[in-house]
Amino acid sequence: MEILNVTDCINSLINLSDKNSQREIELLCLGSDYLVRFSRRYPALFRDALKEYTKGYEKSSLEERLLRWLPEDPALTEGQIMRQLRLFKRTEMLKITLRFLTGISDIVNSMNELSLLAEVILERALQEALRLCSKRYGDARGGISIIALGKLGAQELNYSSDVDIVGFYEGNPLEETTGVIGPTGVRTGRVSLHEYYSKAMETLTRLLTTETEEAVLYRADLRLRPQGQKSPLAQTLTSAVQYYFTWGRVWERMVLIRARPVAGDRDIGQKFIEGISPFLWEQRIDYSGIEEIRQMKKKIDATFTKDDIKRGYGGIREIEFFIQTLQLIYAPEVPSLRTHRTLQALNALKRATILKEEETSVLEEAYLYLRRIEHFIQMKEDLQTHKLPKSHEAMKKLSLLMGYGSENQFLSDLKIKRLQVKKMYNDLLGTEEERHAEALALLTEDFSDEELQTYLSFRGAKDPERSAKSLISIKQALYAPELQPNRSLLKESIPICVEEAMMTEAVDEGLSFLEEILKKGPESIAFFQWFKDEPLFRKGLIRITAISSYMRRLLSGHPLYISYLIEDPSMRKTRQSLRENLSRMINHTGFKPEAFVRFRQLEQLRAGIFYAAGVFSEVYLYKTLTKIAEVAIEEATKRIYSEDPPVVVAMGKLGTRELDFQSDIDILIIDEKLRHRKAEELLKLLTEYTSQGPAFKVDMRLRPDGSKGPLVHSLESYRQYYLKRAANWEIQALLKARPITGRPSYRQAFIMMLKDVLGIRGSELNWHEIQQMRQRIIKEVSKESQGIDLKFGPGGLEDVEFFVQYLMLANNQISLSASIPRALKQLIKKDIIKSSSGQELLEIYTFLRKVYTLMCLNEESILKDRGDKTEMYARVVGKDNAMALIETVKSLREKAMEIIEESVR
Repeated sequence: MEILNVTDCINSLINLSDKNSQREIELLCLGSDYLVRFSRRYPALFRDALKEYTKGYEKSSLEERLLRWLPEDPALTEGQIMRQLRLFKRTEMLKITLRFLTGISDIVNSMNELSLLAEVILERALQEALRLCSKRYGDARGGISIIALGKLGAQELNYSSDVDIVGFYEGNPLEETTGVIGPTGVRTGRVSLHEYYSKAMETLTRLLTTETEEAVLYRADLRLRPQGQKSPLAQTLTSAVQYYFTWGRVWERMVLIRARPVAGDRDIGQKFIEGISPFLWEQRIDYSGIEEIRQMKKKIDATFTKDDIKRGYGGIREIEFFIQTLQLIYAPEVPSLRTHRTLQALNALKRATILKEEETSVLEEAYLYLRRIEHFIQMKEDLQTHKLPKSHEAMKKLSLLMGYGSENQFLSDLKIKRLQVKKMYNDLLGTEEERHAEALALLTEDFSDEELQTYLSFRGAKDPERSAKSLISIKQALYAPELQPNRSLLKESIPICVEEAMMTEAVDEGLSFLEEILKKGPESIAFFQWFKDEPLFRKGLIRITAISSYMRRLLSGHPLYISYLIEDPSMRKTRQSLRENLSRMINHTGFKPEAFVRFRQLEQLRAGIFYAAGVFSEVYLYKTLTKIAEVAIEEATKRIYSEDPPVVVAMGKLGTRELDFQSDIDILIIDEKLRHRKAEELLKLLTEYTSQGPAFKVDMRLRPDGSKGPLVHSLESYRQYYLKRAANWEIQALLKARPITGRPSYRQAFIMMLKDVLGIRGSELNWHEIQQMRQRIIKEVSKESQGIDLKFGPGGLEDVEFFVQYLMLANNQISLSASIPRALKQLIKKDIIKSSSGQELLEIYTFLRKVYTLMCLNEESILKDRGDKTEMYARVVGKDNAMALIETVKSLREKAMEIIEESVR
């Protein structure tokens, strides 16, 4: 094949045209060698194309031009038909190419024009095939429709695409044609309808695919018909539809997404589309279907190289599989997804909020970018290739056509776009192996700082420069001499950890955590072996350190906690196992505050890990954190009071088993022996500051006379206080009371006292008093001026809690130590609050608690309007950004107040 010199090419074509066409000639010489050769061979057609290429590209004008090239003439032979169709196509391809190269048509319009040209040619080629068959076999009843699949079906044909087609006819397959009358007057050539239409499809295929002096017209692929290559080329409409409903598989549904009638009898074509619609769009795809798609893609990956922009990693095919899979999943409920066009489907996914706007933008931009590259690669020699050129000169030309001044910048942008596509594809359809390979590529292949930062920004890094430095540090550690004996383990484990970090809502912190572990050198090997063997722990630890400054602080202050967890990786700790852990801490450290601090921190870390891994729900997390505090209090009480321990009463969130990471521990102490010094010793043990802070923040201000009163009272003293002197809010607080230590008989006596007091004084509480108390808290305690105070602010957690407790007392629904969700469900069940209102309030409370828990994990009490942490909170709870989270919280608080006010009228 002649290799064209661009300068010589330009000079030769200018001699065939006028000087006003120099720009078009330069672009054509840069972009398409085969069209340059065609222009040299047919200079008149070249000059006509230069005059006409700027005109609009409509189907009617195309059909008129084709009719001039190939008039309807019964005497035309196959050879004449082939030649004229090929010359017509080349001439039109020249115009389409000039329109694309000069920017008149963008990539979307160019694909549409190529599809339109193929449709017009297919229509005429089918007419000629039917004419040639009728000339031999006579007329046939019924009709045939050509259904396009693949790129032509999607109206997204590229320069050298196959045309994927199938043919379906209507009529009795055994009925015969009329035959033809021979020279002797005898009627011959009768064939069945089935044979006639099969011969027509053979003839059509021959007209399209025969290699002539003007090359092939189109490479036609008919293998996607029902039952594939073993089946007849033409099939009845009825049998085809029946096949799909009986035997059709998921991959065939994906193929049919882009089915579209393009030639022949359009009524038959439309019947086919309507006939397969229930099979295609109304059956929800299940897990086995997803797995079938994965396996199909795996087979494709096994046969193509990375430089293949269609079938390689992050290529065109992965975008198409991603979109088509979502179409099959959601189309039963979202009719707008039932479209054959890729970009229309992508926009429908965005409108249905199945994909976020930024995800849609990434996919659309990458798809059009890759399709432009595909156009330029294929227009060079009209070859069906999807591989980037190997020669420097060819890559330089491609870079220029793509609008780049340098080959390196082009390849850099292409690499990032493919990585972005691969990440999104892996999120939906990727196997563990593929996700590992994606992260391994970041650590083993060459990336510039700019490339890394761009990709990490796409993955969610707020400080991509910092994250890139962490990633480079991790990469260097992978090749550090002291770690080489364990390189195979690290090469397997580190990429998985990197991918886990990039999947968190705080990428910068996740990568920084891995970097810090690797700085430990050979000591880090045990950690990465553990990460490999314990995927839940790995996921949870990386995520919790990413999203929680509190957990990062715990680990930086006591890195050996990870070693403790390696030794004891159990997930759900029983009370007995927690007691054993605390005893080991005490035996190691001594009976002093440090042992309780370490116990609390270690077990909170364990709970946080499994919460971040998605194993623990919020409710289970709160119960676990409560159990940790209870075990500490029980053990401390048992050791300080060697005999006859007092009744320690859990109040507040401890009482309702709803402790958070930063919750105070509200307790009362009932001791008939009034052992004040022992109580002080207990309080000191639990609250004394150590280098790691106190074990717990204990609050005993709910005792009689508050902080001014003695720490210890007898049961009778409490009874008299609550019956005669306690304020109504103190009676309300008793709803959360729960004894956690002391003899069973003492605990039971306390519970009986509670019930007596609540029965006598519970009805004294009125809504007006609660409102006044809440207004005072909002004014004196709330920090709404600094942001959103989820706990004390209006419509926040305390408003919901006070309202629920009021309803319980006002309606004599005493349920001691019931959590707010449990109490709300009880009120709904008893019809004390409307079911719809109660359910909505429960959802509001649950959401606000989830956000508040995230804030506790970051030692914050106020939700700021903006900032990286608020952005991170938003991502964790499924909101697009900080603004969306803030608006949601504001709306929910307003709704909570509306429900409360409506319910107490």
